[in-house]
Amino acid sequence: MTHDVAIIGGGPAGSAVALRLAELGHQVVLIERSTFPRPHVGICLSHQTVQLLDHLGAGNSFRAAGHWQRRTTLVLWDGVTRQVDNSGFHVDRGLLDHDLLARAVRAGVDLHQPAQLRSISHSAHGHRLTLANGTVLETRFVVDAGGRRPAVPGQRVHDGPPLLALHATWRFAAQPVCDGLIEASESAWLWCARSGPTDVIQSVFVDPRNLQNVSGDRLQELYLRLLARFSLSLLTGTQSSQVEACDASSRHAKLPIDGGMIRVGDAALTVDPLASQGVHLALTSGLQAAAIVNTILKRPASATLAQSFYVNRVASRVALYSAHTGNEYARAAAAHNTKFWIERAATAARLQQPISPPPAPSDYVGLSPALSLTNSAVIEDDFVVKRRVVQHPNLEGCIKYLAGDDLPQLLASLPRIARYERLVACLKQQSPKGALIADWLWHNALLVRLNR
Repeated sequence: MTHDVAIIGGGPAGSAVALRLAELGHQVVLIERSTFPRPHVGICLSHQTVQLLDHLGAGNSFRAAGHWQRRTTLVLWDGVTRQVDNSGFHVDRGLLDHDLLARAVRAGVDLHQPAQLRSISHSAHGHRLTLANGTVLETRFVVDAGGRRPAVPGQRVHDGPPLLALHATWRFAAQPVCDGLIEASESAWLWCARSGPTDVIQSVFVDPRNLQNVSGDRLQELYLRLLARFSLSLLTGTQSSQVEACDASSRHAKLPIDGGMIRVGDAALTVDPLASQGVHLALTSGLQAAAIVNTILKRPASATLAQSFYVNRVASRVALYSAHTGNEYARAAAAHNTKFWIERAATAARLQQPISPPPAPSDYVGLSPALSLTNSAVIEDDFVVKRRVVQHPNLEGCIKYLAGDDLPQLLASLPRIARYERLVACLKQQSPKGALIADWLWHNALLVRLNR
């Protein structure tokens, strides 16, 4: 059986790329080793991630699924307890993954589940995939969405010290004062997420190099011993699931795309769980990979441009999230001066500088000298093309469109130096979102205060 694209793995990244490629008219086959819905530790989703689900047509079913809506999180990270308002959702990954995969099948994806991949080899069509049941699939392109256990062998680069997550579900007796909490201790950190009216997932993150032969009853004993070190634990009831251990280390693929193969989701890049961006990055990389593969198969003359775009995107995310989590670990190291925190803080190139106060209407402002307008690869109408873009050290990659507006065109129309109120007026003439765009430019330091 011959397909245009074979996808190995049916998590959020694999389902997203499968769904989009099927919608773009490609013959897609997906191979998933587990039966869905599979058990999976709960995760946090922001409203920005739900917008990606809307783009995939899964937003309404997500909202109807009844995931717990998060409003407040209690944080004890650097010696000070704070209550943070951060709306979003605490999500049952088993339900989310099942819905996305079912949506891909309805779009025409040929699903083999449960199915074990036995081998991959080159063929006249591109690749030959042999399953454990003897089924042979021919495909022009392979997408590795195998998660932390990639399906296609390849070198992976560690972006920080190893990290292990121990997690279980608890049922509390009294209503907690928050929907989630994060706390740092001397050599571990705790993440709790309320997943329903009476349930909470409590995860402890530790360095696995300090553990030896921990399994079964000993794993449970270790988990309870670690929980007891935290003062903010939501532990007020009984443990309702078996404790499980999973790798939470951050690493990336040295070759995220190579000829007729592309890695997506955790197979391309796993970020530190402190970033709480795993599903968001999985969906983003899946959507981008769909445009990459679509370009390579339909416009082979642009294949090199498409591959370069994806390599640069993965590299920029590695740098961005390594710096972000390193900075957060550095904050905790200031309160807990131990090897666990100091070693992880070393991944930060520097502490983030505070944003300067917003400009007064009469202040003179101009575009940052670090900002540049150049030609670079972007995704447009599901193809990778070269367009005029904005680049700046504070941005992840380059930007062509901001909230639907052509950002390079907007910036090119601005005066070199002007009072802030005049600059905002100029942006408003070009876009109804001019005031918001000015605020975004200032917040990201693309706009700076100048002396007249």
